[in-house]
Amino acid sequence: MTALPDHGYLSSFIAHYGVSAATSGAAEAGRAQSFSRPQTRSDEEVRAACRSASNGANFIALEAGKHKGVSADHADFDHSGADQAFTNYVYFHSGNYEQTKRIVLASKLGQREKMQNRPDYLERTLDRAADQEFALVDYPNLQDKVVVPNSQRFKLLSGSAIDALVPIGWRVKSVFVAEGLGSIVGPSKSGKSFLATCLGCAIAEGQGWFGFKTKPAPVVYVSLEGNAGFQQRAKAWTTYHGRPMPENFAAILQPFLLTSEQDIQDLAAVCPQGCVVIIDTLSRATPGLDENSGKDMGVIVAAASRLQLLIGGLVILVHHTGKDVEKGSRGHSSLPAALDGSLVVSRDGDCRAFTLDKVKDGEDGAKFGFRLQTVKIGIDEDGDEITSCVVIPDESGSISKADRLTPSQKFAFTTFMKAFSEIERPDFSGLRIGVPLATWRDVFYREDTADNAEAKRKRFQRARSDLVRIGKLTVEDDVYYSGPSFPSVADQLGGGENE
Repeated sequence: MTALPDHGYLSSFIAHYGVSAATSGAAEAGRAQSFSRPQTRSDEEVRAACRSASNGANFIALEAGKHKGVSADHADFDHSGADQAFTNYVYFHSGNYEQTKRIVLASKLGQREKMQNRPDYLERTLDRAADQEFALVDYPNLQDKVVVPNSQRFKLLSGSAIDALVPIGWRVKSVFVAEGLGSIVGPSKSGKSFLATCLGCAIAEGQGWFGFKTKPAPVVYVSLEGNAGFQQRAKAWTTYHGRPMPENFAAILQPFLLTSEQDIQDLAAVCPQGCVVIIDTLSRATPGLDENSGKDMGVIVAAASRLQLLIGGLVILVHHTGKDVEKGSRGHSSLPAALDGSLVVSRDGDCRAFTLDKVKDGEDGAKFGFRLQTVKIGIDEDGDEITSCVVIPDESGSISKADRLTPSQKFAFTTFMKAFSEIERPDFSGLRIGVPLATWRDVFYREDTADNAEAKRKRFQRARSDLVRIGKLTVEDDVYYSGPSFPSVADQLGGGENE
């Protein structure tokens, strides 16, 4: 490979990313300006970096306008191809739009009439360079250098070393990790922004959220869809809960672009390390990009990942679903593939719910109902009430069928049913029969295949807590009963197998 100086292990992308006028395609206008990074070096320092690269002789030739000699064997390498190659090279070492434009126009190639008098041509050339920042021209006369292998770079982890790795850290247990990318997606007017605000406040306070434990962390809410709406949601939250918004909860109401490295750097500079950043909505943060394009969505994912890396925390993207809510987030599939956790919000009239669509290394598919409670927050100048809403859990929209249970939950409920069949029951009807904890535990331990008692204890404790949390069972004084959302245990036994 042809090594690039001053870029560590970045090696030559020449063979894979070579560009010519015939193959590069049309770039979206203005992309070079949108992706422009701050200038960090002088023009001469950028030129020096280009010249001192391993294929710097070719840059020097292009700079002098000698493109034919450099690319004599390249059938498609005409003036336009030379312009693109030179611009790619400069943009790679600069990354700044104005600086790249300045250096290109100062070169011999840039003195041509087409470059000087055709602003549209120059902009397209710059945009293509920005589209593939790593691109260098595939000069046929370049020879690959011998790469010396570094046996210390990659570390092989043994089985015991893997076991000793730190487990996943959760921000919202079994929903969102502490460090990664997440999303809350839903159709318009489904309540996703209300849900995101509710989630942010719960995290900031370290309060439970829909039965899930949270670990407190600072939250930064980037509101891009109507400042008045966010202000009203915040006022409704404080009015309903009777206390100010959490001290750890902050909002940004100014425009923000994920496509701008400057914006990403500036946002990260004011965010506490390890915080949660909620961007509402993704489409407002990425104007002009095509969500259905794998290339553009790749840019979005890379930008969100960049922000996440800088804050060392969690970035949650509030996003719209497509026409088919069941298919999840709108746009290219590379977004959901890159996420560590995702909630899909749905609505049927006044009934709303969110589903755990993706959980990193965990169980997904659970559904939780909620409703929007109207809250009076003031009176306008005409004497009319000003209202907004807060999120209230609604069990009627939560899990309501046994086939929504996870495998471990299904196993625990099956042992509960067996325990019920083994206890003595009065022979008159109308009495609600429960299963004592000790009876259920004995059956669970007997049926479980875990290697030791401690593993069985943990699995039993987790499963029974889950069944109570989702409403499958209720408990009173260590006696467990079938939950109100389900037929009674006796009815289930009498009516046949429901699992």
